Amino acid sequence: MFSLSRRIRGTALTALAVGLLAGPWLLQFATPPEAAPSTAGSGLVVALAIPASVAAGAVLLVSGGAAMAGHTLSSRWSLTAPIVAVAVTIGANAGMAGGGMATTLALAVTTPFVAGGALVGAALAPIVLGSIKGDTVALVVGAIVALAAVALAPASAVTFLAGVVGGGVAIGLLWVVDGKSWRP
Repeated sequence: MFSLSRRIRGTALTALAVGLLAGPWLLQFATPPEAAPSTAGSGLVVALAIPASVAAGAVLLVSGGAAMAGHTLSSRWSLTAPIVAVAVTIGANAGMAGGGMATTLALAVTTPFVAGGALVGAALAPIVLGSIKGDTVALVVGAIVALAAVALAPASAVTFLAGVVGGGVAIGLLWVVDGKSWRP
Protein backbone atom coordinates (compact mmCIF):
# COMPACT_ATOMS: atom_id res chain seq x y z
CA MET A 1 0.00 0.00 0.00
CA PHE A 2 1.33 3.41 -1.01
CA SER A 3 1.59 5.82 1.91
CA LEU A 4 2.31 9.53 2.04
CA SER A 5 3.76 11.39 4.99
CA ARG A 6 1.19 12.90 7.32
CA ARG A 7 2.68 16.37 6.78
CA ILE A 8 2.46 16.05 2.99
CA ARG A 9 -1.19 15.01 3.25
CA GLY A 10 -1.75 17.97 5.59
CA THR A 11 -0.21 20.34 3.08
CA ALA A 12 -2.44 18.99 0.31
CA LEU A 13 -5.54 19.26 2.54
CA THR A 14 -4.65 22.82 3.47
CA ALA A 15 -4.16 23.79 -0.17
CA LEU A 16 -7.55 22.27 -1.01
CA ALA A 17 -9.07 24.15 1.93
CA VAL A 18 -7.72 27.48 0.72
CA GLY A 19 -9.24 26.83 -2.69
CA LEU A 20 -12.60 26.00 -1.14
CA LEU A 21 -12.50 29.02 1.16
CA ALA A 22 -12.02 31.21 -1.91
CA GLY A 23 -15.41 29.94 -3.12
CA PRO A 24 -17.46 32.95 -2.01
CA TRP A 25 -15.23 35.32 -3.96
CA LEU A 26 -15.24 33.11 -7.06
CA LEU A 27 -18.95 32.25 -7.03
CA GLN A 28 -20.14 35.80 -6.46
CA PHE A 29 -19.94 36.35 -10.20
CA ALA A 30 -21.98 33.25 -11.06
CA THR A 31 -25.31 34.47 -9.72
CA PRO A 32 -26.80 37.65 -8.34
CA PRO A 33 -27.20 37.52 -4.56
CA GLU A 34 -30.58 36.52 -3.16
CA ALA A 35 -31.91 36.89 0.35
CA ALA A 36 -32.19 33.13 0.77
CA PRO A 37 -32.62 30.58 -1.98
CA SER A 38 -35.72 28.46 -2.11
CA THR A 39 -36.02 24.89 -3.32
CA ALA A 40 -37.85 26.15 -6.40
CA GLY A 41 -35.10 28.56 -7.44
CA SER A 42 -33.11 27.93 -10.59
CA GLY A 43 -29.87 29.08 -8.96
CA LEU A 44 -30.19 26.66 -6.05
CA VAL A 45 -27.06 24.69 -6.87
CA VAL A 46 -24.89 27.80 -7.08
CA ALA A 47 -26.51 29.23 -3.93
CA LEU A 48 -25.81 25.97 -2.07
CA ALA A 49 -22.24 25.88 -3.34
CA ILE A 50 -21.14 29.01 -1.48
CA PRO A 51 -21.92 27.92 2.12
CA ALA A 52 -20.99 24.31 1.32
CA SER A 53 -17.61 25.46 0.00
CA VAL A 54 -16.94 27.55 3.12
CA ALA A 55 -17.99 24.69 5.43
CA ALA A 56 -15.81 22.13 3.64
CA GLY A 57 -12.90 24.55 3.51
CA ALA A 58 -13.10 25.29 7.25
CA VAL A 59 -13.14 21.59 8.18
CA LEU A 60 -10.29 20.77 5.80
CA LEU A 61 -8.23 23.75 6.98
CA VAL A 62 -8.43 22.77 10.64
CA SER A 63 -7.69 19.11 9.96
CA GLY A 64 -4.99 19.88 7.40
CA GLY A 65 -3.33 22.31 9.79
CA ALA A 66 -3.18 19.65 12.49
CA ALA A 67 -1.76 17.13 10.02
CA MET A 68 0.86 19.64 8.83
CA ALA A 69 1.95 20.04 12.45
CA GLY A 70 2.21 16.26 12.70
CA HIS A 71 -0.67 15.88 15.15
CA THR A 72 -4.05 14.18 15.05
CA LEU A 73 -7.00 16.53 15.23
CA SER A 74 -8.54 16.55 18.69
CA SER A 75 -12.26 16.98 19.12
CA ARG A 76 -11.76 20.17 21.15
CA TRP A 77 -9.48 21.69 18.52
CA SER A 78 -12.11 20.89 15.87
CA LEU A 79 -14.30 23.51 17.55
CA THR A 80 -12.24 26.10 15.68
CA ALA A 81 -13.80 25.04 12.35
CA PRO A 82 -17.02 27.05 12.96
CA ILE A 83 -14.90 30.06 13.93
CA VAL A 84 -12.99 29.79 10.65
CA ALA A 85 -16.28 29.52 8.74
CA VAL A 86 -17.69 32.68 10.32
CA ALA A 87 -14.44 34.58 9.82
CA VAL A 88 -14.36 33.69 6.12
CA THR A 89 -18.02 34.63 5.69
CA ILE A 90 -17.51 38.02 7.34
CA GLY A 91 -14.31 38.57 5.38
CA ALA A 92 -16.01 37.69 2.11
CA ASN A 93 -18.84 40.07 2.89
CA ALA A 94 -16.42 42.88 3.72
CA GLY A 95 -14.27 42.16 0.67
CA MET A 96 -17.18 42.12 -1.76
CA ALA A 97 -18.91 45.18 -0.30
CA GLY A 98 -16.74 47.54 -2.33
CA GLY A 99 -19.06 47.20 -5.34
CA GLY A 100 -21.40 50.06 -4.38
CA MET A 101 -24.53 50.48 -2.32
CA ALA A 102 -26.66 47.92 -4.19
CA THR A 103 -24.02 45.21 -3.79
CA THR A 104 -23.55 46.04 -0.10
CA LEU A 105 -27.30 45.81 0.60
CA ALA A 106 -27.66 42.54 -1.32
CA LEU A 107 -24.70 40.99 0.49
CA ALA A 108 -25.98 42.09 3.91
CA VAL A 109 -29.12 40.04 3.25
CA THR A 110 -27.22 37.05 1.81
CA THR A 111 -24.68 36.77 4.63
CA PRO A 112 -27.00 35.11 7.21
CA PHE A 113 -27.77 32.28 4.78
CA VAL A 114 -24.11 31.75 3.88
CA ALA A 115 -22.97 32.03 7.50
CA GLY A 116 -25.72 29.66 8.66
CA GLY A 117 -24.89 27.02 6.09
CA ALA A 118 -21.17 27.33 6.72
CA LEU A 119 -21.71 27.06 10.48
CA VAL A 120 -23.84 23.94 10.14
CA GLY A 121 -21.24 22.21 7.98
CA ALA A 122 -18.27 23.30 10.08
CA ALA A 123 -20.04 22.24 13.28
CA LEU A 124 -20.20 18.69 11.94
CA ALA A 125 -16.47 18.31 12.67
CA PRO A 126 -16.78 18.59 16.48
CA ILE A 127 -20.00 16.58 16.40
CA VAL A 128 -18.37 13.68 14.55
CA LEU A 129 -15.06 13.79 16.43
CA GLY A 130 -16.84 14.27 19.76
CA SER A 131 -18.98 11.21 19.16
CA ILE A 132 -16.07 9.08 17.89
CA LYS A 133 -13.63 10.05 20.64
CA GLY A 134 -16.15 10.26 23.47
CA ASP A 135 -15.75 14.01 24.08
CA THR A 136 -19.15 15.12 25.33
CA VAL A 137 -18.24 18.81 25.53
CA ALA A 138 -17.22 19.00 21.86
CA LEU A 139 -20.28 17.01 20.84
CA VAL A 140 -22.70 19.24 22.75
CA VAL A 141 -21.07 22.51 21.70
CA GLY A 142 -21.02 21.41 18.05
CA ALA A 143 -24.67 20.39 18.21
CA ILE A 144 -25.66 23.69 19.81
CA VAL A 145 -23.80 25.66 17.13
CA ALA A 146 -25.41 23.63 14.33
CA LEU A 147 -28.93 23.89 15.77
CA ALA A 148 -28.57 27.63 16.46
CA ALA A 149 -27.33 28.22 12.91
CA VAL A 150 -30.31 26.38 11.44
CA ALA A 151 -32.75 28.17 13.75
CA LEU A 152 -31.44 31.67 13.06
CA ALA A 153 -30.70 31.43 9.33
CA PRO A 154 -33.27 32.20 6.67
CA ALA A 155 -34.51 29.18 4.67
CA SER A 156 -33.66 26.69 7.40
CA ALA A 157 -34.05 23.57 5.27
CA VAL A 158 -31.82 24.87 2.50
CA THR A 159 -29.29 26.16 5.06
CA PHE A 160 -29.18 22.73 6.68
CA LEU A 161 -28.80 21.03 3.29
CA ALA A 162 -25.94 23.31 2.25
CA GLY A 163 -24.09 22.78 5.52
CA VAL A 164 -24.52 19.02 5.61
CA VAL A 165 -23.37 18.65 2.01
CA GLY A 166 -20.24 20.77 2.53
CA GLY A 167 -19.25 19.43 5.94
CA GLY A 168 -20.26 15.86 5.10
CA VAL A 169 -18.19 15.73 1.93
CA ALA A 170 -15.17 17.17 3.75
CA ILE A 171 -15.49 14.69 6.62
CA GLY A 172 -15.93 11.82 4.15
CA LEU A 173 -12.76 12.89 2.36
CA LEU A 174 -10.90 13.18 5.66
CA TRP A 175 -12.18 9.76 6.74
CA VAL A 176 -10.38 8.29 3.72
CA VAL A 177 -7.28 10.51 3.61
CA ASP A 178 -6.62 11.15 7.33
CA GLY A 179 -8.03 8.07 9.02
CA LYS A 180 -5.76 8.46 12.03
CA SER A 181 -7.73 11.51 13.16
CA TRP A 182 -11.19 10.63 11.91
CA ARG A 183 -11.66 6.90 12.42
CA PRO A 184 -12.43 5.35 15.82
